[in-house]
Amino acid sequence: MLSGIGPQQHLKSLGIEVHADLPVGNNLQDHVFLPVRVQLNTSVSFTETKAKKALEILKYLLFRKGVLSEAIGMSAVGSIKLAREDRPELYMYLLNIGSYKTQMYQIVSGISEEAWRKFAPGVYDPSEEGCFIAPALMQPRSRGNITLASTDPFQFPVINPRYLNDKHDVDTLVEGIKIAIAMTEMKPLQELGATVHIPEYSGCSHHPPKSNAMYSCLVRHGAMSLYHYIGTCKMGGIEDAASVVNPELRVHGIAGLRVVDASIMPDLPTGNTMGPTLMIAEKAAAIILRDVKD
Repeated sequence: MLSGIGPQQHLKSLGIEVHADLPVGNNLQDHVFLPVRVQLNTSVSFTETKAKKALEILKYLLFRKGVLSEAIGMSAVGSIKLAREDRPELYMYLLNIGSYKTQMYQIVSGISEEAWRKFAPGVYDPSEEGCFIAPALMQPRSRGNITLASTDPFQFPVINPRYLNDKHDVDTLVEGIKIAIAMTEMKPLQELGATVHIPEYSGCSHHPPKSNAMYSCLVRHGAMSLYHYIGTCKMGGIEDAASVVNPELRVHGIAGLRVVDASIMPDLPTGNTMGPTLMIAEKAAAIILRDVKD
């Protein structure tokens, strides 16, 4: 946008010469999730205490086995289709974390320690056994945007993700919470002593326990980003007024310029964005090489 490619009205308001009036910054999308904290009474999860034991360190150094060989966090993932869309609306992540460095939670989530202590108090106990079952919204209907704060390239832009702006997104995550809780009531997790911790947010206390209203409130208070941002330079044909680049990733109306990153995705994939982003880069490289040869 600083170079003059973006929404005309916005650029002119900052005194930027417009070279192409395109909807750069619109259509911002992201996956959001809400981890449900599950406390266990069986020694099966990753804990800070276990990770610091000399025996576990030796196991890893000598045999690449033990607690330290585990992928901290992601232990399993599955998709759930609620019959509302043509693709799964939810992913369910199992995060095998009993406890870990407290700073990690705050840095990754952007949530204060006070909020985390309400959300999952046990993670601050280095020997706490537990896990998270985290429903993640795969097909959000909410759309955000990015605009310039000024013409200073060193000033951060204004990012408004507008998370959960569409009630459908809240309702879908509420269904995810119900499924996560139901999973803890099944035999495999009950044999591990599973109990669900429901955060006590002051803004939610007036809602009846286990009600849709209570779960909706929890979603609005505790949903977090998966940092899967896409869409702000949407790919589409020249007839698509919401698009910025064409199917060969060329910026509409600008010669010799392509965008090659996750921002060209018109919609979020049902899953992580890393794989599709690598594919976009590979495809772009193939297109450019073809053009050079021609």
